Parts: sequence; C-alpha cells; structure tokens
Amino acid sequence: MSLLPPLGTIPHPAHLYRSFLQHLRLLPDPHVWSILQPRFRRLLETPGASPSFVQGAIELDSTAIAEEVDGDVPHAESSKAASIRKHRRLKAISEAQEHLNRLRAAVACHPHALTRLLEESYGQRGSVRWELIRAISLPYGSTTRTPLPPPLLPLRPPPPPPSEAQPRARKTLPDCRVRKIALRQTYKSWEDVKPPIVLPSSSASQLHLVNDMDGVVKGTGWERTGVIANLRHFAGLPPDSHSLPGLSDKTTPSSSSLPISSTAALPKHIRLIFPSKLNPTLREEPYPPPRPKATRANPRTWGVPRVLTNRLVRRTYRRLWDNLVWVRPVDVTGSPLGGLGEGEGEQKRVGEERWKRCTYDEMRAWERGESDRDGITPKSGKKGVKPRKERRSAAVPNNVEDHRWSEGTDDERRLLGL
Repeated sequence: MSLLPPLGTIPHPAHLYRSFLQHLRLLPDPHVWSILQPRFRRLLETPGASPSFVQGAIELDSTAIAEEVDGDVPHAESSKAASIRKHRRLKAISEAQEHLNRLRAAVACHPHALTRLLEESYGQRGSVRWELIRAISLPYGSTTRTPLPPPLLPLRPPPPPPSEAQPRARKTLPDCRVRKIALRQTYKSWEDVKPPIVLPSSSASQLHLVNDMDGVVKGTGWERTGVIANLRHFAGLPPDSHSLPGLSDKTTPSSSSLPISSTAALPKHIRLIFPSKLNPTLREEPYPPPRPKATRANPRTWGVPRVLTNRLVRRTYRRLWDNLVWVRPVDVTGSPLGGLGEGEGEQKRVGEERWKRCTYDEMRAWERGESDRDGITPKSGKKGVKPRKERRSAAVPNNVEDHRWSEGTDDERRLLGL
C-alpha cells in the first residue's frame, strides 16, 4: 500500500510555496532563510520538466502534473519513465508538505519544534550537519571508514562503557572481528560527533589551511557569512565586532536592527519580502498538536500551542548558543603556532596538527593572539580570587576547639560550626 497521496489531492505548488513563505516571515533570521527556502524550492521543482518539453515552456502546477501523468499531453518518454517521474513528483510534494508542517509547528508555536528547526538550520542535526562535517573533512581526505579529521577529534563522544565479560570459547577474538568492531566504533563517532559552525579565521594564515594540492580551504564555509552575528543578535548577546565582516570596533549595530551580515546570500526576489522592519503576524490557525495515537513514544513532548513572543525566540536562540561547540588548533610542542616562520616548522604544522575543544571566548582570544604558549588564555580582571569551594570553607566560623577535634575534616568542622 502506497503512503503517497492520490493525484487528485495534490495541492497547488504555488499555494504550498506561498504558505511556506508566510510562515517563514515569522522568523526574520537570514541564515534560516538561506537554508530552508532553497531546499523547499527544490522539492517543488522535482523532478523537473519532461525531457520532451523545452526547458521553461511548462510551469510546475497541478494541471500540468495531471495531464502529464494521465497521458493527455503527448510526449516521447516511455510508460515506465512516466511512472517513475510520477512517483518522484508525488514523493517530493509529500515531503514538501512535511517540511511545511514542521515550519508551522515551529512558528505556531511548539517550543520543541522551534528548537529542532533552529538546530537543523545551524548544522546541529540533519543534512546540514553532514554538510558541515564534509566541508571540514574534505581537505583531510577523511571518510566515514577512516578516523575523524583533527578538528573533529576533540569533539568525538566518549567511548561506551565496557560490557560485562562473557564466557567465550576463544580466548582472543579473530582479526576480522576486531576490524569489524573498530569499524563500527568509527561509524558511531561520525554519527554522534557535533561539528562546530565555524573554524578560527586567523588559522588560515597560521596553519596553512589552504591545501597546496587542490586549493581546498579548510573550514566550514560559514566563517565570513555572519552566522555568529545572527546567533548573538537573536540570543540577546552583545555584538562581537570580530564576527561581523567589515565591522570595526567603533561601529556596532543597534539592538533593534538586524546584523549587517545577512541578506546578501539571499536571492534578490527573496530579499524584497524579507521582514527587516515589519512584525508579521500569523494569518492561519495555530498548528494543532497531533493525536495522542501518533505520539505514544513521546506523549509529553507535544502540548498546547504557545504564542511566538520575542522572549521565547530569544531563550531558544540562547539555548542553541550555549550548546554549540568550538575548537582551536594547538601545537604539540607547546609553542604558539603563529610564532613559527614560513619555512621553519612547516613539516611540524602539517604532520602534527592538533586541535582542542574550547569556549567561544578562548577561540576569539586565540585569533587575536592573546593565548600563551601552553594554550591557556590569560585571565584579566580580579587577581588572587579564591575558588568557590575555598571561599565557602573560609566563610565558616572557626569556633571549633582544635585540640579536641584534631582529626576532624573540613566537612565535619563546617557541620559543627552551624
């Protein structure tokens, strides 16, 4: 039994596209638009015009679909090819409806659907995540059958705990079994790794991130697109002048305007409808939660739709920002990579390239050259501040008789001092 909708119930592609753009206007994030709009447009254009038609002579509408599938329009392709095209078109329309329903659930608004939509747009899940992983792995020639490239090694998930020892007939595993287990662990590392959205920009000159063999630049491709500026803007964080291309320290965008990066990657006809100043409202009814029968695995995930307020959007973006991962390169010898000359240490940079996981501030400090030789960012501010645990211990009143409790621990002294 086919799960595709019958031909008579296919909605008009123009209606789907118009409804998609109306819901997308509630999320004025240029990066989200640059990811979702082309993908939805490609689904509506699948599988394209028939080979016997001139390109651009027939538009993609429901009437042309019905005529082409029913055979009313003469064409030279065989019945098998027409059946394949019909199935591909119905499948693409069905998938486009699923994408529209996810967007409706995100802006209508169900908070978990909004979180999932932003994670997909910023490469933390879905196909965009694999695009970032491929962009990082391409200069190193890494595939899913090889270990992770150096920038992703510090981000790999921890290994699973050892299983309980089971009695075996053999004392040692055969080599084929060992290789199979190692390959399975490699696959799991690729499946579970969380890629960074950008790599340090100044590393292009310090680590020779341009491959001399094929001219491939090491990075995710989002380094100079303003994706960090968009995230910080919608998360309510102060603007970072380093994340805005062409922005100096003296000129910062206002809190009410969008970051400067932004709509240049969108097509011209999409930039005209982008909600830069207006506050669009939802014209349709809120997206209803699914039936309880369809949510048996996660009955508490769906709830009553909420209003898409600025506070809800800001908290969702801030949660996404807090869950992002960042990396920066380090040198195995402990010397800063930027201090090596052009000819000196080139083999060391290429052969012993290593990366470490860090915070966003540490990555920016490394780009500005403020990290020391051990890879630790020098702290600025209060000096000599004790750790929190030591401050708590020092705050306990010392009214305990030491000669009577000479063997007491700090916890026991704190308990007796209450």
